[in-house]
Amino acid sequence: MRKVFTLQLLLLLGMSTLLCVRALAQSPPAPLLPPLHDGSHDFDPLLGNFTFHLRRMLHPLTSSPEWTELTGTVACYKVWDGRGQLDTVEVDGASGHVEGLTLRLYDPASRQWRLYWANNRIGRLDPPQIGAFQEGRGDFYTTDTINDKTTLIRYDWSRMASGTPHFEQAFSPDGGRTWEVNWITDQTRTGDAPWGQPQPGRPSTPLPGSAGFPATGIRDAQHDFDFELGAWKIHIRRLVHPLTGSKEWTEMDGTSVTNKIWDGRASTILRPISGTSTSPPATTASSVSRLSAGSAMAGASFTTRSSTVAATSSSASPSGRSPRSKSTPNRLSPRTVAPPGRSTGSTPSPAL
Repeated sequence: MRKVFTLQLLLLLGMSTLLCVRALAQSPPAPLLPPLHDGSHDFDPLLGNFTFHLRRMLHPLTSSPEWTELTGTVACYKVWDGRGQLDTVEVDGASGHVEGLTLRLYDPASRQWRLYWANNRIGRLDPPQIGAFQEGRGDFYTTDTINDKTTLIRYDWSRMASGTPHFEQAFSPDGGRTWEVNWITDQTRTGDAPWGQPQPGRPSTPLPGSAGFPATGIRDAQHDFDFELGAWKIHIRRLVHPLTGSKEWTEMDGTSVTNKIWDGRASTILRPISGTSTSPPATTASSVSRLSAGSAMAGASFTTRSSTVAATSSSASPSGRSPRSKSTPNRLSPRTVAPPGRSTGSTPSPAL
């Protein structure tokens, strides 16, 4: 009896397996996953010259409803065939004069952008906003210390293909539960922006509420790097394995182009170079400083100069970030932390 039951069970299992195989054979093939999005050209619509309209909250995260409006121009330049951009802005309004720039760099490994903001009042880059575009909308996040409190910061780009891109900056003091929009811009393209056109920046622009540097004891170093302005041929010797006892050097030749920004208070240096070494050095996927023999390298340097003497500015920066006692570059990537919701909480997004 037990043998008969076992035989029947084996027959049932065999029939079930055969039916499953036939069903799988007749089912349509699984759809292919869409290819990963190459976002290296997501910011291409911002290239060129634009007119610029800005609405800025004067005192973010203070429940103050006071806003100001400024108008001006923007010039955005391509770097590394679009994998980087330099965006310069100059605007004026009742609240004063603002000069700022954004350096955008694309990371092909993570397929994310890093956006670095700087302004002429402070002369240093803020912690990068990190993110990417999805369905035509780009969200970029970081954290910073504002008013001695860790604050989540969001950049939001939209309407990229419309000819009038729209941007909003928002702060969240509660980890993304509520958001306060404090910086809103709209811009309209007016033409191309080739390298070499006059750079934004007025000679010796006085900062609002500031008499400049004291006449004694402090040297104005604004033009210390003027010697490097222009186009150059460049020769580089580089130690292949620093701090390892290795004596292997490599030599590279190329060109260098240095452009002035803010009348010399900032500059950019682009250096495409190539060369060979006596023996191929080790290469790593995560390091651009170690290149195999015969490879090429494109580099960029960015220099800013602070326009203030004191360690802490006495006025809010143009981006809306208040003076902070210390910088906390705790970079928050939306790949590891889900982007919070768009709710602005008790402070709704103001309309243009």
